[in-house]
Amino acid sequence: MKKGNLWLTIGSFVVALFGVGANLVLDVVSRSNPQGTISDGWFYSARVIALVAASVPGLFGLFLASYRYEKSERERQRREDIDYMQTLLEGSVRRLFPSENLSLIRANIMVAREGELKVLAQWNMEAYPDSRMSLVIGKGVAGKVWERATVGKVDASSVQPLYAPNAQLTRRALKKKWKLNDDEIEMTRHILWIFSTPIIIRQGESMTFQGVFNLDGVSAYLNNMTVFGTSDFQGNSLTTAELIGSQIVNRNLSS
Repeated sequence: MKKGNLWLTIGSFVVALFGVGANLVLDVVSRSNPQGTISDGWFYSARVIALVAASVPGLFGLFLASYRYEKSERERQRREDIDYMQTLLEGSVRRLFPSENLSLIRANIMVAREGELKVLAQWNMEAYPDSRMSLVIGKGVAGKVWERATVGKVDASSVQPLYAPNAQLTRRALKKKWKLNDDEIEMTRHILWIFSTPIIIRQGESMTFQGVFNLDGVSAYLNNMTVFGTSDFQGNSLTTAELIGSQIVNRNLSS
């Protein structure tokens, strides 16, 4: 039990003991004053207060049970939503790479939250050290996508995918080009290539950055590494990112 809940529980029982004790005292007083020498208004007001105090644990128990149920329902719904997003990622990878070995490809969705890009859902990343990695704006390919989509003049060219065909750079180059520190370089040293697409919510003329749809490769390069430069692949990636963005909004997963 959390410390706050513990003190609330203790407090409710203290109030209840007061109520029970007050009821006993009032009962003794009423028996010792059969002629009604005590003011009826005072007596019955005190009895009501005592009864209410005695009922506090039951009321608190009902409140706590309702709170826990609602919390568990929210957590269950969020788990189901995350599972759906993971299924969506798998289907997207299969559609984008129909002729490739899918075990070489990973995917995740990162959302902008609390000043960082944080992993919301992932596919084929569980065994890797970067599966829960966060990035600030301007750092890594995903962080650079975030920067392009929100800093300075933002137009159609600012919200295009960004592709790093060779992620196996020297430590010095990774620090200079992608602003990664030593720990981040170690966590991502297995990545061969990265393709990141901004998740943009469009409402009329306005565009709101939601996060990044990331694809990357491990273990071996793809059979066709030129696919990333084609308009079809980039268009399909943007369409997928829009679908992901709509699901994030509809399922309230950005917070």
